[in-house]
Amino acid sequence: EIASRVYPTSKKSQRVFSLVASGQIAKDLYLGLSGNHLRDMEVKGSTNGKDFILNTGLIYDRSIHLIKAKQIQQEKIRFAASLYNALFDGETIQRANDSVFQYRDMPAIARLGIAHSFSIPIQTSSLKKVKRLKEAPQILEISTRIQYSDYLKARKNFGYENKYQTAIGIGIEATALNLLSARIGYFTESRAPATNTTDLFATKTKRKGFTWGLGCIIPADQWTKGKIPFDFKFDLLANRLPDLLDEKISTLLSDELTDKRMMLSVGIELSFKK
Repeated sequence: EIASRVYPTSKKSQRVFSLVASGQIAKDLYLGLSGNHLRDMEVKGSTNGKDFILNTGLIYDRSIHLIKAKQIQQEKIRFAASLYNALFDGETIQRANDSVFQYRDMPAIARLGIAHSFSIPIQTSSLKKVKRLKEAPQILEISTRIQYSDYLKARKNFGYENKYQTAIGIGIEATALNLLSARIGYFTESRAPATNTTDLFATKTKRKGFTWGLGCIIPADQWTKGKIPFDFKFDLLANRLPDLLDEKISTLLSDELTDKRMMLSVGIELSFKK
């Protein structure tokens, strides 16, 4: 849909080409950059818009010794910062033709995060009886994280999302033997208030909820001694979104518009080894 007009759309209507670079710029300090070329083809057979987005981020890692316990190993702290749309280009244009076009906002998003991690030796005799588990690192890694994100005002923004889109999240993740992991988190995010109390699709001013996830890593390269030259990674993320819609309004229309249901995200990754 462009300027309230509907056009036939190709299945491959949006494409992104990315170039990513990263490197160490000082002791314990790392810089990352990504350039992303976006191509919009909402109308079949024509290019309706082009944009370029530059993203950047910094990571500072350092070993520390805050917890005074003999079993605590590899204690680290990480500070991270990133900026999405670092050029602050807040305007994108979609065109169906020379006479039909519309402007959309392109957000600039700043994120800050802190993570604290450490490992604990696992001493279980039953693990040593399993050959595959015996070869794995006999440690339990624990990481706690907190992240803050905020929409910033970009050049030529038409909307006012930068006044409301602020979020904070906390989480903890545990990984055993570098094979199995589990995580749980909580987030809260501010949203724009309804401009009209009779609006059927108004969202609540706060979105919040718990998330949890499970994951596993199968080091096929190590287990097969290079015959299968990759590691297999599997992730399952579950998120129940109870507060996205204003249920008092949406249920007047249909129960299907409520968010009292589970959303699952499944990720599968093959990491090839040299």
